Amino acid sequence: MDTKAYQELLVYMTSKTYPEDAMKNKRRLREKAESFIISGDVLMHKGRKERMHRVLQQPERGAVVTSMHALVVGECHFGVNATHRKIAEHYCWPTRMEDTCYIVRTCGSYDVNDIHCLTLVQQSDYCVKVL
Repeated sequence: MDTKAYQELLVYMTSKTYPEDAMKNKRRLREKAESFIISGDVLMHKGRKERMHRVLQQPERGAVVTSMHALVVGECHFGVNATHRKIAEHYCWPTRMEDTCYIVRTCGSYDVNDIHCLTLVQQSDYCVKVL
């Protein structure tokens, strides 16, 4: 969700007023708002089984993916799938999988020329020890 859509949804949900340029999209905005709630000043998405996921804006995403991928304890880096699962438990945004793949595959702990490392990054759900 880009910043403009995030702000429009936040404004609509807090004040029940439509943005000025939402003449054609009022119905879509109302329907979309049904899947979200506001907790404090944070937009939360209702996931499966009414589980809440925080909606992240663009500037926050990289830091979250990086912190979930690289654990300080044990100098451990998780693969794409494990990192994505950990993020999906708490956060929500439309390009979550693409962002996770990009950050994990471009992590400095992996040698992109090493086929073994690429295989671990692409397929592993386990923690990979950084040498």
